[in-house]
Amino acid sequence: MSGAKHIKIPGEAEKSSAESAGRLRVGPTVKPARSGRVLVIDDEVAVGRTIQRLLGDRHDVVVVTSGAQAMELFLAGSEFDVVLCDMSMPEMNGMDVHQRALACRPELADRFVFMTGGSYSPRTREFFDSEARTRIDKPFDLETLRSLVRQRIARVH
Repeated sequence: MSGAKHIKIPGEAEKSSAESAGRLRVGPTVKPARSGRVLVIDDEVAVGRTIQRLLGDRHDVVVVTSGAQAMELFLAGSEFDVVLCDMSMPEMNGMDVHQRALACRPELADRFVFMTGGSYSPRTREFFDSEARTRIDKPFDLETLRSLVRQRIARVH
Protein backbone atom coordinates (compact mmCIF):
# COMPACT_ATOMS: atom_id res chain seq x y z
CA MET A 1 0.00 0.00 0.00
CA SER A 2 1.34 3.33 -0.89
CA GLY A 3 0.48 6.53 0.90
CA ALA A 4 -2.31 7.63 3.19
CA LYS A 5 -5.98 7.52 2.29
CA HIS A 6 -7.94 10.73 2.15
CA ILE A 7 -11.52 10.66 3.29
CA LYS A 8 -13.88 13.34 2.06
CA ILE A 9 -16.67 14.42 4.33
CA PRO A 10 -19.79 15.41 2.40
CA GLY A 11 -20.50 19.14 2.47
CA GLU A 12 -17.01 20.11 3.64
CA ALA A 13 -15.03 22.27 1.25
CA GLU A 14 -11.54 21.16 0.42
CA LYS A 15 -8.79 23.17 1.99
CA SER A 16 -5.23 23.53 0.86
CA SER A 17 -2.52 22.45 3.26
CA ALA A 18 -1.36 26.08 3.47
CA GLU A 19 -4.82 27.18 4.63
CA SER A 20 -4.95 24.40 7.19
CA ALA A 21 -1.49 25.21 8.50
CA GLY A 22 -2.41 28.89 8.76
CA ARG A 23 -5.51 28.09 10.72
CA LEU A 24 -3.58 25.92 13.14
CA ARG A 25 -1.40 28.87 14.09
CA VAL A 26 -4.31 31.17 14.82
CA GLY A 27 -5.37 31.37 18.42
CA PRO A 28 -5.04 33.34 21.59
CA THR A 29 -1.57 34.16 22.80
CA VAL A 30 -0.90 32.61 26.16
CA LYS A 31 1.33 34.69 28.39
CA PRO A 32 2.84 33.28 31.54
CA ALA A 33 1.33 34.45 34.81
CA ARG A 34 3.03 37.54 36.19
CA SER A 35 4.96 36.71 39.31
CA GLY A 36 5.50 40.07 40.95
CA ARG A 37 4.88 43.80 40.95
CA VAL A 38 7.88 46.06 40.35
CA LEU A 39 8.10 49.83 40.72
CA VAL A 40 10.83 51.59 38.73
CA ILE A 41 11.75 55.10 39.86
CA ASP A 42 14.12 56.80 37.43
CA ASP A 43 14.11 60.30 35.99
CA GLU A 44 15.57 58.96 32.72
CA VAL A 45 12.51 57.89 30.73
CA ALA A 46 14.59 55.60 28.49
CA VAL A 47 15.90 53.66 31.50
CA GLY A 48 12.38 53.12 32.83
CA ARG A 49 11.09 51.98 29.45
CA THR A 50 14.00 49.61 29.02
CA ILE A 51 13.46 47.99 32.40
CA GLN A 52 9.74 47.74 31.69
CA ARG A 53 10.50 46.00 28.40
CA LEU A 54 13.04 43.65 30.00
CA LEU A 55 10.91 42.64 32.98
CA GLY A 56 7.38 43.22 31.68
CA ASP A 57 6.98 39.74 30.22
CA ARG A 58 7.32 38.23 33.69
CA HIS A 59 6.21 40.97 36.07
CA ASP A 60 3.75 43.83 36.37
CA VAL A 61 6.09 46.82 36.00
CA VAL A 62 5.07 50.37 36.93
CA VAL A 63 7.42 53.19 35.90
CA VAL A 64 7.53 56.69 37.38
CA THR A 65 10.01 59.47 36.65
CA SER A 66 10.26 61.15 40.04
CA GLY A 67 10.40 60.47 43.73
CA ALA A 68 7.25 62.58 44.19
CA GLN A 69 5.29 60.27 41.87
CA ALA A 70 6.58 57.25 43.77
CA MET A 71 5.52 58.79 47.07
CA GLU A 72 2.00 59.34 45.72
CA LEU A 73 1.80 55.61 44.96
CA PHE A 74 3.18 54.64 48.38
CA LEU A 75 0.80 56.99 50.20
CA ALA A 76 -2.13 55.62 48.18
CA GLY A 77 -1.26 52.13 49.45
CA SER A 78 -0.03 50.68 46.16
CA GLU A 79 1.72 47.37 46.71
CA PHE A 80 5.08 46.51 45.18
CA ASP A 81 7.28 43.47 45.67
CA VAL A 82 10.39 45.27 44.41
CA VAL A 83 11.26 48.96 44.15
CA LEU A 84 14.07 49.75 41.70
CA CYS A 85 15.12 53.27 42.63
CA ASP A 86 17.67 55.47 40.90
CA MET A 87 20.04 57.22 43.29
CA SER A 88 20.63 60.38 41.24
CA MET A 89 17.40 62.21 40.54
CA PRO A 90 16.59 65.92 40.76
CA GLU A 91 14.43 67.25 43.60
CA MET A 92 14.28 63.95 45.52
CA ASN A 93 17.18 61.51 45.19
CA GLY A 94 17.06 57.80 45.95
CA MET A 95 18.07 58.25 49.59
CA ASP A 96 15.30 60.80 50.11
CA VAL A 97 12.70 58.54 48.45
CA HIS A 98 13.81 55.65 50.65
CA GLN A 99 13.65 57.71 53.84
CA ARG A 100 10.22 59.17 53.08
CA ALA A 101 8.82 55.83 51.92
CA LEU A 102 9.91 54.09 55.12
CA ALA A 103 8.42 56.85 57.24
CA CYS A 104 4.96 55.94 55.96
CA ARG A 105 5.50 52.33 54.82
CA PRO A 106 8.24 50.62 56.88
CA GLU A 107 7.44 47.23 55.30
CA LEU A 108 9.08 48.49 52.08
CA ALA A 109 12.57 48.56 53.62
CA ASP A 110 13.75 45.25 52.17
CA ARG A 111 12.09 45.83 48.82
CA PHE A 112 14.34 48.66 47.66
CA VAL A 113 17.12 48.02 45.16
CA PHE A 114 19.14 51.11 44.30
CA MET A 115 20.37 51.78 40.77
CA THR A 116 23.54 53.81 40.42
CA GLY A 117 25.83 55.07 37.73
CA GLY A 118 28.76 53.90 39.83
CA SER A 119 29.98 57.23 41.21
CA TYR A 120 29.15 58.00 44.82
CA SER A 121 29.22 61.13 46.89
CA PRO A 122 30.46 60.74 50.48
CA ARG A 123 26.81 60.89 51.63
CA THR A 124 25.84 58.12 49.18
CA ARG A 125 28.78 55.94 50.23
CA GLU A 126 27.79 56.36 53.88
CA PHE A 127 24.18 55.48 52.98
CA PHE A 128 25.30 52.18 51.43
CA ASP A 129 27.87 51.41 54.12
CA SER A 130 25.60 52.15 57.09
CA GLU A 131 23.25 49.25 56.36
CA ALA A 132 23.19 46.32 54.01
CA ARG A 133 21.43 47.95 51.06
CA THR A 134 21.24 46.31 47.67
CA ARG A 135 22.44 48.20 44.65
CA ILE A 136 22.93 47.45 40.99
CA ASP A 137 25.26 49.50 38.81
CA LYS A 138 24.16 50.86 35.44
CA PRO A 139 24.47 49.58 32.84
CA PHE A 140 23.33 46.29 34.30
CA ASP A 141 23.25 42.81 32.88
CA LEU A 142 19.77 41.47 32.06
CA GLU A 143 20.22 38.16 33.87
CA THR A 144 21.63 39.91 36.95
CA LEU A 145 18.60 42.22 37.03
CA ARG A 146 16.11 39.38 36.51
CA SER A 147 17.79 37.25 39.17
CA LEU A 148 17.80 40.09 41.69
CA VAL A 149 14.11 40.82 41.07
CA ARG A 150 13.23 37.11 41.36
CA GLN A 151 15.08 36.85 44.69
CA ARG A 152 13.32 39.94 46.07
CA ILE A 153 9.91 38.66 45.03
CA ALA A 154 10.61 35.27 46.60
CA ARG A 155 11.32 37.02 49.92
CA VAL A 156 7.98 38.80 49.86
CA HIS A 157 5.82 35.82 48.84
